[in-house]
Amino acid sequence: AVACVALLAAQTVRRNEAYRSEAAMWADVVADRPDHYRGHQQLGVALLVAGDPAGAEAAFRQALAHAPPDPGWTAAVRDELGMALAAQGRHAEAAAEFGAVLRDRPRSVAVARRLARSLLALGRKEDAAELTRWAGPPDREPRGGAAVSSPDDLPETVREPAAGAARATAP
Repeated sequence: AVACVALLAAQTVRRNEAYRSEAAMWADVVADRPDHYRGHQQLGVALLVAGDPAGAEAAFRQALAHAPPDPGWTAAVRDELGMALAAQGRHAEAAAEFGAVLRDRPRSVAVARRLARSLLALGRKEDAAELTRWAGPPDREPRGGAAVSSPDDLPETVREPAAGAARATAP
């Protein structure tokens, strides 16, 4: 009986250690189930909130590697990956992720604003301003509101990212 109590106590201590933080809990989940794509995504969120954007990036990439073909879920994780990249100062990569998400989900004003911040960090002030004008104030729908339903309704810098990049490098 004493051995059984000792074993249960040891397991309880181990479990409590896994729950010391949200990141530790999700790390425990993916250690036990490395193909658990939602576990990797939640680990990435926890690491990003905890101030570890490089760890978050790795977790988001694992989530995408194991994810089933669900465009909505994939877009959400790519947005989170963009946030992790931006937090590391890797704005060109972040802008690519945000732009891809926005082309798939053209009504996402929050993603448009994150893309504008990355474009501004890259020195692409005109493109950032165009996107900010399109998105409108933080408490409003994008210009056109419900009419924004396809990538054709997006600013040119999002529809044609290569054109925006060319403008950024032109003398």
